[in-house]
Amino acid sequence: MSLSFKLLLITISICPLFSATVAAPRKILLGGYVPINDTATPEIQAIAKFAVSEHNKEANTKIMYMKIVKGEKQVVAGLNYRLIIEAKDGDEMIQHYEAIVYVKAGKDSKKLVSFAPIEELA
Repeated sequence: MSLSFKLLLITISICPLFSATVAAPRKILLGGYVPINDTATPEIQAIAKFAVSEHNKEANTKIMYMKIVKGEKQVVAGLNYRLIIEAKDGDEMIQHYEAIVYVKAGKDSKKLVSFAPIEELA
């Protein structure tokens, strides 16, 4: 067998490996948010209640936490939690809010990044 024929065979046998690797879609975007499968864990519940409590302090409101509708997390230098929270405002109207809470890596330190009402659930 000639050297060029051997190279052709190697190229033909390797090409499908590269195309399969390139064509495979990524399920998780690095640095992006990923769904939280179980928002009922005590840790996630505590983060949601913290978000409502901090918002109440900052905005001088009396929103009452009800439940988490949806949750996602993002790995940064710690974790960002993006939670859709169902809560009642002072006049008993149920409203959905998007809260983002940053939890510092290796510490029990939380910071409310944002808390805002949302019109519709996606």
